[in-house]
Amino acid sequence: MRLVFGRGFSEELKDGDQYCTLSNLKFWSEDFFGSEEFTERNSSALKRGVQIHRIVILDSRIFKDPASFQYELKEVYKMLSQLEALQTNWLQSYASKYKEKSEAEKALRTEFFLADNYAQDYTQNMPFALIKCGVKDVPEMLVYLF
Repeated sequence: MRLVFGRGFSEELKDGDQYCTLSNLKFWSEDFFGSEEFTERNSSALKRGVQIHRIVILDSRIFKDPASFQYELKEVYKMLSQLEALQTNWLQSYASKYKEKSEAEKALRTEFFLADNYAQDYTQNMPFALIKCGVKDVPEMLVYLF
């Protein structure tokens, strides 16, 4: 199972669940990220009260020597545009269920890790997701997506 928010079990996530994922630029450059289906499945999960937290590992050389990494830099900007559109849509359309804007922003977070050893970090069991159920006494579930 590779596309959690494209196909698979994203519909099973419920209010209070936390979906945390670690991925890389290649994962974001493939498949259908940014498509209407991807955006809709993310929005649907957020509306149900699911928190989505993404960490994307990027090669730090992209920013140290951008002239040598034009393709990767273009892909980073494309990914940022997709994430910004999703965040904007979420805040404008569905965040009213939260009392504070900061609470709504916490429901959909993306962070970036700039790896100095990207070639090594990139190959370590990635991408994967950790799902923490909002139900008490239900164990966390580690999901590998290859």
